[in-house]
Amino acid sequence: MAAMDILANLQLYIDYHAHALIYCRDECQCALSIVCSRVRTHLRDKHHVPEHARRCLTKVLKS
Repeated sequence: MAAMDILANLQLYIDYHAHALIYCRDECQCALSIVCSRVRTHLRDKHHVPEHARRCLTKVLKS
């Protein structure tokens, strides 16, 4: 699956200039640094995003 598809499925947007991942769901609308590993934890704890989706996102962020 393409990186943009993964982000769209999770309702995420990457701001490369700010090094931030923006969560676009109405209930959250937060920005998380893509430099640290808090993204996976936030998605797991606050939004119950499945492990497979978080693993795919990690691959996108590392690329």
